Amino acid sequence: MKFGVIDQDYMNQLAQSTGEFDDIKAEIKQVLSQDVRRGSKSFLAQIGYSGDIAWYPEESPHLFPIAWRYNWTRVDLKDPHFFNNSMDLVTEELYEDPQTGQNFNDTGGCQDAVGSPLGAFGCFAYNIAELSNILTVPIVFGVDVAGASYPDGFSPQPLPPSSLVWLTKISSPYLGSTNYYFDRQGTHDGVCESP
Repeated sequence: MKFGVIDQDYMNQLAQSTGEFDDIKAEIKQVLSQDVRRGSKSFLAQIGYSGDIAWYPEESPHLFPIAWRYNWTRVDLKDPHFFNNSMDLVTEELYEDPQTGQNFNDTGGCQDAVGSPLGAFGCFAYNIAELSNILTVPIVFGVDVAGASYPDGFSPQPLPPSSLVWLTKISSPYLGSTNYYFDRQGTHDGVCESP
């Protein structure tokens, strides 16, 4: 078969590229077989209450929190088709951060690895819906908590302990810290008081 000049150059380049790939194929296989799990910027986590970060109303003696920070532990589902309880969750020992190469799987490990200048405030998980409450107050989770129809004894609630969320890591060059964010609509709850 006879090739023109352009076709011959193309075929030679293709043959060279194939040879170069064969040369590195063994290295690619070795990297893919590594035991250390490589984490992404987003992952499944189980969270728990850590502290209040904002309250309403600021001047009232009856403050109630409207936003919280959460501890987190990275988890996986053993089998998503048969998820019945917390026994079906698995926490791996090591998750390698693809950006830093550091290994950690929870809030404390992150704080140790990152060494955030904000100390105790770095590496926590924050709910975007709750942070929005700070900007929209007295509307909290879509309800006017200052309105006459808001029941006495009720207040916005943090997410229940052991809730599962999808966390995304955000490193802030402005603050010099690393934190994690998720977006989950919150609830109001309490005990209705008799009139």
